[in-house]
Amino acid sequence: MNGEDVFKKRIAMINEIVEGNKNGRINILIAQVDPDAIGAAIGLSYITRSMGSKVAIWYCGSIGHPQNRSIVNRYDLVRVMKPIADYAPEEGDMFALVDSSTIDDSRLGELKGKISPVIVIDHHRSSTAESIGKMIWVEDMGSTCTMVIELINAMELEIPDNLEYIPMLLAMGIYTDTKSLINISDRDLAAYNSISRQVPPQEFGDLVSYPLPETFFHNLQSSLANIVIHGSRLVTNIGMLTTRQADDLSTIADMLIRWDGISLVVVWGVIGNKIRFSARNDDISTPLDDLLKECFGDRSGAKLTPDGQGEGGGLIDLNLGFLQGDDVKEEIIAIIKKRMETLIFGSK
Repeated sequence: MNGEDVFKKRIAMINEIVEGNKNGRINILIAQVDPDAIGAAIGLSYITRSMGSKVAIWYCGSIGHPQNRSIVNRYDLVRVMKPIADYAPEEGDMFALVDSSTIDDSRLGELKGKISPVIVIDHHRSSTAESIGKMIWVEDMGSTCTMVIELINAMELEIPDNLEYIPMLLAMGIYTDTKSLINISDRDLAAYNSISRQVPPQEFGDLVSYPLPETFFHNLQSSLANIVIHGSRLVTNIGMLTTRQADDLSTIADMLIRWDGISLVVVWGVIGNKIRFSARNDDISTPLDDLLKECFGDRSGAKLTPDGQGEGGGLIDLNLGFLQGDDVKEEIIAIIKKRMETLIFGSK
């Protein structure tokens, strides 16, 4: 089956899903808010609405990263993206996943393991979604937005000028998930070029050059002070974090993997009763997903970028109970530090 036929089949399946449940609503779920997931959700919403479906978009977690906040505020997306805590079932509800394909993803909260998505579009390799009678599309790609743009182009949909925020969000999703178009495949680049014609350059530049809060630089300073290196592996932490600061972990990990001679970076912090960590790996002989699962189990995972770099992270429950308190936080951090370093440096 050639590429054109494959897209015809995908489009026909989405149309069949919509036609088969005219009174139902497609609930598009964002497991973790980032520009790629936002763009893919908005793009898929445009596709399914064009087919006559009712649509709602729900996001898990928080909108903490300053770039995510800039995007949401700039386009008033709080009108169309609602927190998953506000979800209320309606008759005929169907679900779609973008930028995720794991139905038992812990980030889905109360919906974890309880949904059977009829549409899945994801550029990560792992998937636990059943595919019979559904449109499940999981493929290695730089960005999920690339896949959504390919669908829009295959359907020959013309996004009107009064909806120019849709091309903006799709282009931003590709730009950010491919590290400013560095870790990019031919298909990512083709999709970016096709959609960016409708993107105002100055507005795009404003979102790329988003302001960073003072707390980010304090966290960066902490991470540099706490670095421990064994061989080509680096582990560091930024201590106790607020939910809003959680995305600093991935931003700092992206910086540190560029350190000459370092092939694995793990940056962690404590948020409430959980340890959250981000990991980066540019040693293709050591798959990051396997390494993280060996160290931390199923609440971790990773993807492979088009240039072979591993990107991942995870959550670890602390359940401190009696031990939770400011008077012992330094001791708690010290224990976690020792354990994280033992796991990462001892795993070969």
